[in-house]
Amino acid sequence: MNKELDKSIEIKLAEIALEHSYAYGREWDSSAKDLEQQLNKIGINNIKLFHKYKMPDNVTQADYMKKIALYGFFADFEMLNADDRWGFQTEFKNYIPDEKTRLHVIDYIKSKSKSYDEKLSDEYENIIKLNPELPNVQNKRNDVLYGAIFGFAPEEIEYYCRGRFQQGINIDAALDREQELSDKIKGYGIRVGYVLAPETAKKIISVLEKKKQSVIMDKDGREIK
Repeated sequence: MNKELDKSIEIKLAEIALEHSYAYGREWDSSAKDLEQQLNKIGINNIKLFHKYKMPDNVTQADYMKKIALYGFFADFEMLNADDRWGFQTEFKNYIPDEKTRLHVIDYIKSKSKSYDEKLSDEYENIIKLNPELPNVQNKRNDVLYGAIFGFAPEEIEYYCRGRFQQGINIDAALDREQELSDKIKGYGIRVGYVLAPETAKKIISVLEKKKQSVIMDKDGREIK
């Protein structure tokens, strides 16, 4: 039962894959770019957060995101569909209501899973070669791939993949520290939409604090431009 899928089902699978990827079904954007732009708007231009990496075949980040989402969906399908802990089985039934069609699609995906896992590994090796500044963390290949797609700095990707899991580091304490630093930045009215390395977060906080202290107010408490 391994015949090719109807085109409409292929399109539907691409939509499902994107929905269950790091992109959560949305159009490409970058939290790093957004944060850098927020800082730029208040006159902080010396902190580089967004990195535009080379994408294979010079495709856009948006198109590459869709490709990696589809590869990852096929490669990780059995894990996604193992039980209904995250509600995926229920969602999949809603995506493809007809049971006969759904079982055929599941059979087809499973038959392709290994080849898509290999394709994902090839894409990982390719993007590392194109961007040697990226950390090479093979057991976190999806995190590295999406980190590059969303333009996160190498040090942020390194921290997300390895830094918080170093020997001797308590992961719960690391997560609490990340939240604490993120909340401090938000206290200045700045949105933070991703995990920053502690060193980066501290640098941003330091610059924001210096800027706050240098602002001159008039007698009514308004900033003097």
